[in-house]
Amino acid sequence: MPPNRIVKGSRFISPDYLVYLRDFALSKGIAAKTLIENSNADLQLLLDPPEQVSEHTFQQMGNFSISRGMI
Repeated sequence: MPPNRIVKGSRFISPDYLVYLRDFALSKGIAAKTLIENSNADLQLLLDPPEQVSEHTFQQMGNFSISRGMI
């Protein structure tokens, strides 16, 4: 789901979670571009997160973190 598309029944999270995930990934040497590679998000989402972030997009990034052994 593209980050700017709102779907009925979608759930959203605070952008703070995305910032924490981004900062943690960078502290482990994971490039921001790599973090979003399996999601429909673009780099701008990590640089300047909107007020609401799709839970789906966040989960895709979180799944990446788990599969790479970051978390």
